[in-house]
Amino acid sequence: IDKSNNGNTGTMVGLSQATSPVAGQIGEALNFNGGSIQRTSLTGVSGSAGAVSLWVKPNFNGTDSIDHRLIILDDGGSNDYNDLYIEKNNLNLLYFSTADANSFIRPQSSAPTNWLPGVWHFVTATWQLGGKSMLYVDGVLKDSKDYTEVFSGNRLYIGTSRAGSRPLNGSLDDVRIYNRALSATEVQQLYNIP
Repeated sequence: IDKSNNGNTGTMVGLSQATSPVAGQIGEALNFNGGSIQRTSLTGVSGSAGAVSLWVKPNFNGTDSIDHRLIILDDGGSNDYNDLYIEKNNLNLLYFSTADANSFIRPQSSAPTNWLPGVWHFVTATWQLGGKSMLYVDGVLKDSKDYTEVFSGNRLYIGTSRAGSRPLNGSLDDVRIYNRALSATEVQQLYNIP
């Protein structure tokens, strides 16, 4: 449900309004386990500056053999996208990646942390053209890289990749997308909400 007044409510794919809602970190969350939320005409999102924040509770361990994608913003036609995902086979790696049509990954932030099945963590990625892309975990800045790419993200995928593969086996709560970068203070304020 979009609470921004931009009309960006997504479509549940492979999720049930009866069985997918679970107890979350802030109220009610969705348990994905192969399902996703998709929106093919996203408005109010900028590739020049923005942020994504969410609570994630993985239901998998480090021997899992697939990537688990949390959220993807992309243009739906070329290779330009912003992609926040948990790296394959390793619960201790989390990446925020951007790409353009000329190279697969530009700024990339990795954050070793204490990922455990069944434990909620707060993840935030921010980007600002001419500035940094930054990855925060549980309100703490873990890594940053120069941000020099601009994407035209008008499609949204939550809990899956653009191709419908690499599903998230876990729950997400309080997913937020901003059309501006968040400050460290704002990230910490969001982390302290529950």
